[in-house]
Amino acid sequence: MRGAEHLAGILAFLGLAVGLALAAVASAVALGARKSRLAGRIAQVASGGIVLYGALIVLVSALSPGRSLGLDEEKFSCQLDCDLAYSVSGVSTVKVIDGSGDPCRSRGTFYIVAVRVRSDAARVRMKPWTSPAQVVAADGRRFTISAAGQRALDTMRGEVVPLDQEVEPGASYVKELVFDIPDDVQRPQLLIADDDCLTRLVIGNENSLFHRKTTFRLS
Repeated sequence: MRGAEHLAGILAFLGLAVGLALAAVASAVALGARKSRLAGRIAQVASGGIVLYGALIVLVSALSPGRSLGLDEEKFSCQLDCDLAYSVSGVSTVKVIDGSGDPCRSRGTFYIVAVRVRSDAARVRMKPWTSPAQVVAADGRRFTISAAGQRALDTMRGEVVPLDQEVEPGASYVKELVFDIPDDVQRPQLLIADDDCLTRLVIGNENSLFHRKTTFRLS
């Protein structure tokens, strides 16, 4: 979701928040004036707005298409804006990572995924990785970054990019992520998604309820 769609979702959320705040004030004034029937009607309208908004979130999410991206195809992260893009620029698999004479052996297979983080922002630095990247298997199992494998790779590479490094306006960098994936996993996909609680309430946002995800193919 980018541009106009994201802006529409944000405006709808802000409209709901402002409407509920006004309804709360109006209801309090009505109760203070001992007009309980009017206060009840205001509460009913506010409740109806919440139900309608929730239904729209579920409907838009249910109609959302899931996407599976290949190498160098970008996925944009939309929080307050849509200026941060992720893409997978390379994938390799190894059984052992020899960091510094102390080999780190995988339990299955190490997937070393090179993720490019790029900013479209004009002036501000962007902070990526609001939620840890995961590998999702075809059967629904999820795997987070291998701490041991990541340390071994970072040691072997020498100079590495910190996971939480901000992106300069208009710039990009590549971060290699290490996952230890069992050998029985089929069709592994990389998932990078926001974990901002407010985005769960924005219509059309990938993080909203039941919304299908955009992932990156690793096989």
